[in-house]
This record gives sequence, structure tokens and C-alpha cells, in this order.
Amino acid sequence: MRPLDAVRRVNRTTRPEDSVLTRATVLGTVVLAVLATWVSGVAASGDALAALVLLPLGAWVSYRRRADDNLLIKLAITVGAGLALARFFGDVRIAATIDDTRAPLTGLFLAVQVLHGFDLPQRRDLGFTLASSLTLVALAGVSTHAGAFGLLLVVYVALAAVALAGLQRSAARQRADELERDDGRARFAGGDPEHRPPGSDPHPSGRRALAATVASSGSGLVRAAGPVLLVGLLVFLLLPRSDTSTIGRLPFSGFPSVRLPSSAVVNSGLNGGGSGTPDDRGGAPLAFSSDAYFGFAEHVDLRTAGELSDDPVLRVRADRPRLWRGMVFDTYDGVGWSRSSPEPDPLYGLPVRLMPQHIGTDVTGSLPGSRMDRLVQTYELLEDTPNLIFAASEAREVHLSAGQVSRWEDGTLSTNGEQEVGIVYSVVSAIDVTPADVLRGRTGHTPDEVVETYTALPADLPERVHELAEELTEGLPTNHAKAEAVETWLGEHTEYTLDAPPVPPDADPVDHFLFASRQGWCEPIAASMAVLLRSAGVPARFATGFQPGTRNPITGVYDVKLSDAHAWVEVWIPQHGWIAFDPTGAVPQAVDGTEPPTIPLVELLRAAGSALAGAVPAPVRAVARDLGRAVADAPLAWAGATAVLAGAVAGGVGWRRIRSARRRRDAGSAYDRLARLLAEHGVPRDPWQTPREHLRRIRLRLPDLPDAPVAALVGTEESRRYADASGTPRAPDETASPDEERWLDEVRASLSSGTAAAPGC
Repeated sequence: MRPLDAVRRVNRTTRPEDSVLTRATVLGTVVLAVLATWVSGVAASGDALAALVLLPLGAWVSYRRRADDNLLIKLAITVGAGLALARFFGDVRIAATIDDTRAPLTGLFLAVQVLHGFDLPQRRDLGFTLASSLTLVALAGVSTHAGAFGLLLVVYVALAAVALAGLQRSAARQRADELERDDGRARFAGGDPEHRPPGSDPHPSGRRALAATVASSGSGLVRAAGPVLLVGLLVFLLLPRSDTSTIGRLPFSGFPSVRLPSSAVVNSGLNGGGSGTPDDRGGAPLAFSSDAYFGFAEHVDLRTAGELSDDPVLRVRADRPRLWRGMVFDTYDGVGWSRSSPEPDPLYGLPVRLMPQHIGTDVTGSLPGSRMDRLVQTYELLEDTPNLIFAASEAREVHLSAGQVSRWEDGTLSTNGEQEVGIVYSVVSAIDVTPADVLRGRTGHTPDEVVETYTALPADLPERVHELAEELTEGLPTNHAKAEAVETWLGEHTEYTLDAPPVPPDADPVDHFLFASRQGWCEPIAASMAVLLRSAGVPARFATGFQPGTRNPITGVYDVKLSDAHAWVEVWIPQHGWIAFDPTGAVPQAVDGTEPPTIPLVELLRAAGSALAGAVPAPVRAVARDLGRAVADAPLAWAGATAVLAGAVAGGVGWRRIRSARRRRDAGSAYDRLARLLAEHGVPRDPWQTPREHLRRIRLRLPDLPDAPVAALVGTEESRRYADASGTPRAPDETASPDEERWLDEVRASLSSGTAAAPGC
């Protein structure tokens, strides 16, 4: 035997996989796996795009050539795999840590998937592809916090279940055919009469029962696996995330490329970098930017208003939601808030360790009823942010690559490097979880410096603000009780809206909010509570940061958008420390009667769409945005072009399907069409079978099928194939007679009605 023939024999396809559905679902799982690696950022965009283009092409080539030996394709795959492996080792050589090998490993698996996708003739090849796609999903899962990954995972599991069921069903049908073939050969060798009547086989019921049991195992797998997958997913979503405080070295990465001259807060999205001084009463409010929060600046103008964008800013991994504090302000000047803290001293280390600032916080947790918890947070920057260190107060450790943190006396944490996209840092905070009823009774001495700094107010603050503060807190013995009273009043007498009336140039924003408009957003709401408490002698300060964000149930992280920027109040509790109050949560939304009713399904789809949109790489989003603008500029032209294109595609596909159906219907003799029709219903004809042996299989597998038309078609085929009336063999006639067409119609009608179904189908 020649070497080439030996290679052909070893690589010969013994049983091609003909199921289009199984092949399509396997391709779908691989495409989703590639998308998962792209969303997670572990795969290069070029590699992912190339794979998404080549995978469908490979699937089409593989299907068309599923019965061929494909020696040239196999040779090309071998060469391509060698090149991919060489590239992998080249990339791994420069990896500094084990984590740096994820991207090269993903690139290698993508190359293997694409190359192998051009030669998937049999069931085992499709099974290997399905298993490899799971590896890609695993690589993506350990590297992502994106919400879109959860959606991809759900669809992936569903497609993988269908693909597994298809592969199992194919194996079952192969086994059933082998049983039938072995049974037919055994009866033929034993001198079984050629015209054995249906039902006279000594073991037909046992053979059919076994074949039916094996062939139905595919759907049984789906029925068994479905509930298991559903229960497993629900358990995963309900289980709490593990506490990362047990990790010895918390995650941090990235180093700022630009060093700042000082640790003063710089917000590059605002005019002047956010380091300007407060405007005078007669000046216009600071300009609003939808891409930068005006609360991250040295001065917060309470007259500034607008709606921030929904761009993702942070991903925060923590085991519970908190307010992620960025800045603290101690001075109210009648226009807004600013900071009086002197320049801080920088602290260094890995990690940077922070001690409590005030004597009150030293004893927190030691008094009866006090409770403190340790909260570990990991922040991933999705956009450039001000040079702030966000944290759930009070921070005790900061794990930052720069190894330098500046803490101001008011509690603000900053660094002297720009916080750029991609930077990751971790913070360990001591959070207060003391019950409110304990804090409500807390009394004691307040340090003089706290009273002096955090009860100061402008001399020209309108008198009616003082009178309202005295009225709300009269007779209440503790700071916590007074804060609750002010918060309750704000919730009952004010409304939240971004469309509140503007503050007049000569008016105090707090006075205008409390007595004129009674409508506003989080900044005037929080500022009004702080001013009222200060007027009542309660130390209070103004804080800005982010709300917790939306927790992703799949990844367990909090997705924080720019529109989650927020302001709240921190109140001093004697012998305890600063406690956060969020009065905006108690203020109801202003209703104007024009809001459309909320539909849960629409909201769910909108959230899913936002998650997917947030996961799309920025260049792709930019192209899609430009395309959307073009469509908006010429909607009728685009709509017409789209309709014409869709009509042409639909017409072409429909015409091709009609022609293909006609060719399949009209090609071959009547017996050939009968064989194809029965093969589609689970009774294939093996190449070694004669028409009469095929008839015995049909009677065995489809006992309810009308016997007369089938026997007539088989008899006609035997007459055409072997001899005419004079004993002379004839060539097959491709033209069916009217009687043959009628017999075929009778068989089709019986199969379509479902009265003659093969066992296990």
C-alpha cells in the first residue's frame, strides 16, 4: 500500500455528520465563546474579529466537504497550528507573571478553533470543537467583570445543551442503525426467507425496543440537563460572594503616565481642571459638563445643574453596597461648598496604611453596642477619573501601584498621578454598622476643632433657615435624632428633579430650595440638610462620590456609571465619629404626569441592551454612533435602501429554496426519492442493501406505513434495475410514471399525518 493511500485510509470519514442543526448550534457556541473573550478583553480585537469572520466560512467548507478525505486542508491546518504554536511561545517568553499568559493562551485557542473549523466531518470533531469552546469561555470568565459576559454565558449554556443533545442523538441513531444492520445480516446468513411477513421475525420487538431506547436518549439528555442547569444557575446567583479579605495581596495594577505637581484635586473634564475658586454671588453658575461631575472639584457650585451621561466609569468588587466616597467639603459660602484643609503630607507604602483622624473614631467599636466591619473593595477604572481615591469610609489601607496617597484633614484621599483608564486599586475600609437605635442615644463631648470647623455658616445666611432648623430639632437630645428629624422633613416637603427652577443670581441656593422651589437634585438636598444641622449646632459636612451602582448577579461586581455621581451628608456623633446620611433617598421623585408607564419587560431588555453596549469596544461604538447619526440625518433614504436590500435578499433566498426543493423533488427515480424521504424519517438505506432488503427494513421500522405503495415502488425499481420482461437488464429511468407519483404521494401523506413514525423519532 502506498504511503498516500495509507494516510487516506487513516483519515477516512466513516460516518459524516449530516445534521445542519447540530452543526449550527456547535458553531453558535464557538462564536459566543469568541465574543466572550472579546468582551472580557482577554483576546485582541484583531484576533477576535478574524475568528468571527473565518468561523462561519470554515463551518460552510466543512459541511460541504464532510464526506471527502480533505488531505490538503489537513496539511494546511497542520502548518497553521505550527505557526500558532510558535507565536504562542514567542508571546509567553515576555510574560512577567502567570496572569500575562492568558492573552497568548486565548490567541492560541482561537487559532486552533478557526483552523479546526475547516475540517469537522464527523461527530467526534464537533465534540472536540464544543469542548474547546468551553475552554475559551473559562478564560474569559476569569478575566471579566462585564455584565454582557453573563448574558453571553446564559445563551452559551442553552446552545451547548442543544448541541450536546444533537450529538447524543446522532450517536443513538448510529447505534440503532448498527443494531438493525446486525439483525439483517444475521437473518440473511441464517437463510431467512426473503419475503418474511411483517411481525414474523423471532426478535423484532426486542430489537425495535432497544433501538427506540437508544435513539430517544438525546431528548432525554435535554430533559434531564435542563432542570439541573436551571437549579445550578439559581444557586449561583443566590450564593454570596466570598470575602476577599482573606487574600494576602489585594489586586492593584497600572501606573499613572502623568505626574501632577501636587495632590490638589484635578478634574480634567471641567474648565480649569476643577481647581478654581468659588464664583461671586452675581456671577453665572459654573458651566455644566455631561462628561464630568462638577462635585469632584475644589468648589461645588450648587446652582450648577444638568444630566450626566450613562457612560461606565468604575467596576467595584465588594461584598456589599456602600457609598463610594471621593471628596469631603467643610466650608459653605452661600453659593456652594469648598475645602479649607491645608496641603496634606503624602503617605507612602505598599499598602499605604491610614490611621483614624479624629479621637472619636479611635473608640468606635469599643463602646457598648458599637459594631465595625472590615470591607475590602477593588476598583477598576473604565474611564479617566480625577486624581481621587474612592473608598467606603473610613479607609485604613490603600493598595495602589503608585505607592503614594495624600489624605486631607477633611477625609479626602488623593494621589499625585492622573487616574487613567485601566488602573486597578484596592482599599480596605472600616465601615460602621452600628444599629441606628444605638446611635440615636449616643451623647458626649465633641472636640472643639470639630465644632468650630463643621458648624460654621455664612453671616448673611437668611434668618428663616435658622428658624426652620430650630423648629425641626427643638427638644431632641442627640445629634443622630436631630439628623433623622431633618431628613424626615426633607422627604415630606421637597421633591427630587433635575428640572427645578434656576436659583436667582442674588439668592442663597439652600434658602431658595427650602422656601421657594422645594425641588432640586442631590446636591441642594444634601447641602440643605448639612446647613440646617449646622444651624442647629450639629457638626455636619458635605460629601461627594458615587452611589453603589448596579450589581451584576453573574460577576458579583457593581457597575458604576457617571450618572451614579452623588452627594450626601456626614454627621458627627459624639464618642463615635462620622455617620453618613443620604437624604436624597428619602425625597420622592417629582411627578409631572408625562412619564410613560414602566413596563418590566421593556426595562429588562433595556438593561440587557445597555450591558451589551457597554461591553462593545470603543472603536466599534464610535463607528456605530457615526452610522446611527447618518441614519438619523437621512431616515427615508436609509429606510428605502434597507427595504430594497431586504426584499432582494429575501427574494433571492426564497427563489433558491424553491429551486432547491424542486431539484430535490424531481431528481432521481421514484425509488430514490422514496429512499431519501424515508431516511429523513429515521429509516436510511445502507449502500450494501438491495431494494428488497431495504423493504424488509422499512416493514420492520415502520410497521404502520401502507405496504402496498412501498412494495409497488420497490418492485418497479427491481424491474428497472435488473431485467425487463424478456430478461434483459435496463438502465434506470429518471422519469416517474403517474402510478409511481401516486404511490409516493400516499407514502408522504402517511408520514405527514404521523401515523407511521419510526421508534425514537
